[in-house]
Amino acid sequence: MRLLVCLILLLLPLFSLAQSELHDGDSITELELPNVYGQIVDMKKGSDKGLCVIFTNHRCHYASLYLNRIAELSNQYGPKGIKFILVESQIESFKEPIESLQEFIKNNHIQTEYLIDITGKLARQFGAVSSPEAFLMKKENSQFHLVYSGSIDNNSRKPERASRRYLKNALDHVINDQELIRKKTKSIGCTIGKD
Repeated sequence: MRLLVCLILLLLPLFSLAQSELHDGDSITELELPNVYGQIVDMKKGSDKGLCVIFTNHRCHYASLYLNRIAELSNQYGPKGIKFILVESQIESFKEPIESLQEFIKNNHIQTEYLIDITGKLARQFGAVSSPEAFLMKKENSQFHLVYSGSIDNNSRKPERASRRYLKNALDHVINDQELIRKKTKSIGCTIGKD
């Protein structure tokens, strides 16, 4: 009996972790994280139609290749009611001074809100596994429901050669209030550590 209790206690965190991962149509309520200056940001504020959360890592080459594309999407869809948020999600990134992340944001002229997920809780809630990985949530009755997760497009190195612009397609569907056909794609990039 004692062995069974110990086994259940050991496995309980695994079950709760698996249940916390978002799936199509799921909603999330806790959406607050600190930015690189220590201010707590409510991600939902300022998003009329939806919220696009992109998990990233300033040390990841794949994520760096997408910075301009993310900025373009934010500039195009921000005025249409979609709020973009970048979330620094790599645990190892927090072992270095926060000033290096502030410098990265400044040097790359990042205008998108840039938050830090120090504990990895948000990455676990969303089920994010790599950076960059996008999660698009549609706002319905003041709640945010997942409508797309995965890659931004299908060519990290050469944006002009991307034949599938997954995130842009999903954004168009949300803006036009249409149902998405492809709701999930596999994200390719740097693995997110969830210590």
